[in-house]
Amino acid sequence: DRDVTGVQTCALPISGYILANQAYIDRAVKAGEFVQQHMLRDGDLLRTCYSDGVGSGHRITNLQAPIYGCVDDFSNVIAGAIDLFQATGHAKWIKLALDLQTKQNDLFWDSSPTGGGYFSSRATDKSAIVRMKDDDDGAEPSSNSVSLINLLRLQHLFPDKYSSHIERLLLQLGDRLTKIPITLPLMTCALLSMRAGVRSFTAVGKNVGSSSLVQALRNKLLPTGSLVILVDMQHSGNVDSLKNIVPVITERVQEFEKLGLGPDEVVIFSRKQSGGGTDTVAKTVEELEQLFE
Repeated sequence: DRDVTGVQTCALPISGYILANQAYIDRAVKAGEFVQQHMLRDGDLLRTCYSDGVGSGHRITNLQAPIYGCVDDFSNVIAGAIDLFQATGHAKWIKLALDLQTKQNDLFWDSSPTGGGYFSSRATDKSAIVRMKDDDDGAEPSSNSVSLINLLRLQHLFPDKYSSHIERLLLQLGDRLTKIPITLPLMTCALLSMRAGVRSFTAVGKNVGSSSLVQALRNKLLPTGSLVILVDMQHSGNVDSLKNIVPVITERVQEFEKLGLGPDEVVIFSRKQSGGGTDTVAKTVEELEQLFE
């Protein structure tokens, strides 16, 4: 089930990132690679796959007419891919998130003049008499709440690309948020974070994951919708891939190089989405602490 696997793929990299536990991150990477290998077909996400046995000799297979993913599957797998990107800094995870977000927008977004938000079913699903929208954070967060946070986090990398989707999603569910926000606690958290100004934190340098700056950042409770980006300069191939996918990374690397620091130095660039594109630079733990005062 992609919905459950997506939630699992969020929990493991988040735990691995915060606790600096590589075993958790490695397990999350295996889950993400399983999705890439077995659950994608022509750019679309499958909901299920099957094993034809047990043990080392089994094969992963699927139905002749496979079951394609619903909006919950997309939103949770995208969230997992973003969390994998935050934990590892690897370009392939942000590419997966971007590709699936584009597909989710194509399949589920309400593009009518007065619409907004994501339908639960596809337009091509003939079994759906009415296309409903998920607007309740119950035992699992609603697909629209998870999608809003995904869009906020991707917005750090692509300023203004998702602004219209974010605004229209909130307008579509604004009445429910205003009258009974307790039904959408996750979306309410995201909205409050937006008003306070969600931040991105881009760590650039060598061995960024083990630096004292990033370790200090791990200990901070970041607002919903924040994103940490690890740019490890000793892995030049991955950095080049990141630059090709995310132009903002090129800007951060250029800013880092202009600082003329030593080869082992690490710097964190922090930017508020509502900050007009201005970076705050932290070169020490003390300067990082000042960002949270």
